[in-house]
Amino acid sequence: MKRSCVFLIVVFIVFSACGGFAQGLSPPAWILGTWADEFGANTWVFSEKNALYRVWARYTDGSVTTIDFAEGNRLDGVSVFDEATSSAYVMTVREGSVEMQLRFVRTSDGNLESYRIEDEATEGPIILLKQ
Repeated sequence: MKRSCVFLIVVFIVFSACGGFAQGLSPPAWILGTWADEFGANTWVFSEKNALYRVWARYTDGSVTTIDFAEGNRLDGVSVFDEATSSAYVMTVREGSVEMQLRFVRTSDGNLESYRIEDEATEGPIILLKQ
């Protein structure tokens, strides 16, 4: 978990510092809205053209970091793209030879399982509840 948060924060910092192209995201209708784990430490907000990730660093300084994937997609050399089915939504972040997938699987109308996949290692599931 700590490694994935550090990776996402580094990607966000790089995104914030540069500009480039915007490919755009298209989350499916069934995932739109706010989703959070039972502790509120991991929150995802999906809109028609974006995904925001808010992580609460409760074990360190208690700060909240927000990663804006549509904004980050404007960095040269980094691409964020997505694909969806009726029960899964996958965002892929690529920077050079590094690739990370964020996978969301709908288990019911009010529950998602989220996974982070990088270098054939899978973290998850983290259960997210519709807010």
